[in-house]
Amino acid sequence: MIYIQIIKQLINILNRDQISKNQIPNESDNNDLFAGFFQFYSNFDFAKYTISLSSKVKSKAVQKSSDAIYIENPIMPELNAAFNVKESRLNDFVTACAQTHAIILSLNQSN
Repeated sequence: MIYIQIIKQLINILNRDQISKNQIPNESDNNDLFAGFFQFYSNFDFAKYTISLSSKVKSKAVQKSSDAIYIENPIMPELNAAFNVKESRLNDFVTACAQTHAIILSLNQSN
């Protein structure tokens, strides 16, 4: 979610700048942000860091040894919003992110 927050901030900045200059958004910027999302989560160390919707910095994971991933509950930060995510499903997500990133890169190179 850290990456999503950064993307939203960048899009707001880009939109503000483009509106003031009467420019149309550059499609490649959005493609780069989209690819970056998948690259970020395919390399994210879920065992070491917590995902927080409210914090814009990486923080050390506070998860229990049984938690595959720790996503801070935005209403009750001491609770893990992803307590029921299994290690195998997390691995599937990371693999899907890596594969999607590779596909996007190959499509960008062919254009």
